[in-house]
Order: sequence, then structure tokens, then C-alpha cells
Amino acid sequence: MSDYLPVEVILEILKRLPIKSLVKCRSVCTTWNSLICNPSFISTHLQASLSEPNNIPFILLRCFKKGKENSILHYNNDDFDEFKQLQFPVFGCLSYSAVVGSCNGLVCLTFLPQDVLNFIFWNPSIQKYITLPQPNICCYTDDVRLNFGFGFDSKTNDYKLLIVGVEKGETLIEPYLFSLNENCWKKVTPTSPKYAVDAGISSTFVNGALHWLGYQEGKLVDSVMQFWGLI
Repeated sequence: MSDYLPVEVILEILKRLPIKSLVKCRSVCTTWNSLICNPSFISTHLQASLSEPNNIPFILLRCFKKGKENSILHYNNDDFDEFKQLQFPVFGCLSYSAVVGSCNGLVCLTFLPQDVLNFIFWNPSIQKYITLPQPNICCYTDDVRLNFGFGFDSKTNDYKLLIVGVEKGETLIEPYLFSLNENCWKKVTPTSPKYAVDAGISSTFVNGALHWLGYQEGKLVDSVMQFWGLI
């Protein structure tokens, strides 16, 4: 079909397809695979999906039964209907997974215990995930506290993961930032706010910035850690 239709027409057709059909269309030909994997198309398809009048968001429910972690997708409607139960092999071989954050249907997970930092980006609706390379940063010790933040860079159509922390009291560790587009970690040079954040406190991603509840000299403050490269 791509030999007879302009690329613009193909894109208009593809952006109206559900995500499951798009995944299958990647196998049609190299051209279609390149079009569908293009960050610009991904952003366009996401906006088109969100604007659908019958679009019903999902809620990811995680629970433990008999020592095993179970994940289920539910429709966010009045009946809380079950969409499907998720089979994710990583859950079965690691002791515990913690949600770092979610954005545009993509979920960032880390795994405990954290002798080594392990992260994945997971799309529950199509059961696909990627494992991130391990960052060159020390893990949890008695002197080190780490926090993670996950969000979307609208300027570059890129998903990013931020690691911040303190050691030996309130000495800030140089932050690390992961870019999905570049598939690598890099140190962040701008100075972060001089606030301490307790390990394990979840961040909230709003308007291009990560927010934690921090403290300084015994006083609680509203700590705003800008997501470098997103603003």
C-alpha cells in the first residue's frame, strides 16, 4: 500500500489505529516500522487517542496473593471492569517491584532489594518493556538515600528518569538523568535545590517538573526539583 499512497495519508490512517494494531503494523515493512517508531508519530498518536470521545483510561491494580505479585488492568469506569490480567516475567524472578512513576501509559519500575539499581520502562497495555542500563551510582547504604523521578520531555518527545540523593547527612549526590531516546545516563550539572528528601518518597510530575516534599534545617518545605532538560 505504501507504494500507492503518500506518506501523509498512511500516517493519517495509522494514527487512528489502536495500539495493539499498531504493534502488528510494525511488521508490515521497514517503512511502516520507521514511521510508527518515530517519536513525532508516537506523540501524535497519543494525542489522537486522548481526544477520542469514547476513550476510557486504565487503572493498573497491583496486589499480592500467596507471596506472588499480580497486576491487573481495569477500566476507569463506574463498574471498574477488568480489562485483562497481566503476565510479566520479570515480576516472577525478582522479589519486589516498586512503581517510580507513570506517564502517557508508560510505567517506570524499580526492583527491590536494591543492592544494584535496576529499572524498566513498561507498557502494560501491549505487554512490552525495556530494561534500562545500570547507572554508575552507589546504591542504598546507611549513609546514602536515593530518590527517583519519572516524566516526559515534551520538547524532545523523550521519556526521562532522574536519580537524586544525599549522603552523610545532607550532602547532595550529583544527579543522574536517563534519556530513553539516547538510551544512556548522564550527570546533571545544574545545582538542585538544597533540600533533603526522605528515601522512598514518591515524586509527582507536573508541568515539566518533579515535586517532592523536602525539608531543610528541621523545617518542612515544598521542594521542587526541576526535571533538567524538560523545562
